[in-house]
Amino acid sequence: MSRGGECLKVCGVSKRFDRRMTALDGVDLMVGDGERLAIVGPSAAGKSTLLRVIAGVERPDAGSVWIDQREMTHMPAWKRPVRLLIQEPALVPYWLVERNVTFGSRPSASDRALIEQLGLSGLERRRPATLSGGQRQRVALARALRGNPRVLLLDEPLSRLDPPARLELRTLIAELATRRQLATVLVTHDAVEAITFGHRLAVLIRGRIAQVDRPLVVYAQPDTVEIAAMLGDPPMNLIPVSAGMPAPGGAAWLGIRAERLVLGSPPIAPQAFGWTGRIVHVESRADCDLVRFQVPGGLVWIRRRPQEPMPPDPAAAVFDPRDAVWFDRDGRRIAVAGARSGEVLSQRPPAR
Repeated sequence: MSRGGECLKVCGVSKRFDRRMTALDGVDLMVGDGERLAIVGPSAAGKSTLLRVIAGVERPDAGSVWIDQREMTHMPAWKRPVRLLIQEPALVPYWLVERNVTFGSRPSASDRALIEQLGLSGLERRRPATLSGGQRQRVALARALRGNPRVLLLDEPLSRLDPPARLELRTLIAELATRRQLATVLVTHDAVEAITFGHRLAVLIRGRIAQVDRPLVVYAQPDTVEIAAMLGDPPMNLIPVSAGMPAPGGAAWLGIRAERLVLGSPPIAPQAFGWTGRIVHVESRADCDLVRFQVPGGLVWIRRRPQEPMPPDPAAAVFDPRDAVWFDRDGRRIAVAGARSGEVLSQRPPAR
């Protein structure tokens, strides 16, 4: 569901590079005015190819691309109201910042305002080699936003920045995209970045859209085991179903997020479900402790508050069955009445 009117629409787009390589296989997407869509997926899933098709750098073998209800499929890249920002800012090294933003033309009042918006004031007479990585990417972003494009495509432009610069620039891009009502598509390998940046999250696997929904819904209720293992740090715990589990019919795998597991001392309360096991390893982080816990059938991660006292072995890992996600033998999620949505999970602390 778009946040505004329909801006970008991708209809049944397919792209093959040879008989053995299908980069995109019938992709359908829609992004509204001012909406931010994040796309995640493994390497070679077709993420960058999809952006290049939208930008007009690649021609699809089938399907169509529409912007503001105008077909752009056969329109050359330079005529499309689309800008593509990639990992490398690709600035002209012997041009000053100001000229890199305007691509050689005389700066207008709107150019100067854009330079100020992006925190580049005072750097106009500097050359790219004297700038930080974040500053160079801001210059590339300013250049991309000239001419009031309708669609902004981001192919991991923040991946080479240090965490503070990455967070600052990601926030700035989100603000500008909303203010300018841009349809923005971000491709990233970072699931945390995808969840925090996008109004919606699309998972692309082997050239197909495997799931698209609000980020917390995809995170809490992944449609497949493959998606469950891809999102989160740590990813969703996946345990084979065994006797005694309150599993729905046909379930082969139990999925449970690390933050939904609570570590305590046996016995396990009747209204909860869990296992008795032992602590294998503890990884201390600034915001939490990650506990590696041995359970029958495998190992699980448990996220706890930092420096919270650890129970003695053997310990109990328990969870509310409504937080469980069940998958069949083919790795597909089984719909269960009463399962908690991502929005519900985000609004309540783990049960104790």
